[in-house]
Amino acid sequence: MVSSLLIASCSTHPLGISDETWQAMTPEQQAQAYQKQADINAKQQAQELAYKQQQEQEIANIKANPKYGQYIQCVIRKGKYQAFINNWDDIQAFSFDAIKGKTTTANLTYYQNNNKFFNENQQLYISFTGTQIKICKDQNAFSDDCSVITATMPQYAKGARIKIDSGILKGTARCDMVYDGNNRSKNGNANIIINV
Repeated sequence: MVSSLLIASCSTHPLGISDETWQAMTPEQQAQAYQKQADINAKQQAQELAYKQQQEQEIANIKANPKYGQYIQCVIRKGKYQAFINNWDDIQAFSFDAIKGKTTTANLTYYQNNNKFFNENQQLYISFTGTQIKICKDQNAFSDDCSVITATMPQYAKGARIKIDSGILKGTARCDMVYDGNNRSKNGNANIIINV
């Protein structure tokens, strides 16, 4: 009985209502508080979904009609991933898109203890400032959980081969800028080539 009383006193109530106030409320008032909290949660989820869809649409629009400096495609063929401190595992070649001012994702497959039969997947978060591409384990990661690729716009436009040797990845990335003046053939059709 004491443990259930302790659990009840530690539990949180909707709308941040204190335990003392909650105990004084009628069951009808408590039900109304739960309903109001559910309405607030539903509205917040709808806003988050709308924002996510808007971001996805903006990224799709940039990819469909990229301007100089907005869109970089990178490939990492041979490399290592640090899943745990001082534990570097081989990775499967992967590619990712970096969109200026947006966060994109990429899936990385790595092999535990470098054994091809024990593969794991990790979602990576990619952000791009215009010269710096950050590859992170978490969306809001600190620098220790990220690797950084840095090149100038002209280097990305020509195709840059950049060595990564800090953060969560080791290896060489090949990054190319994709933009309307750089990805169209003479007949106007898309002609995107990534040199690996």
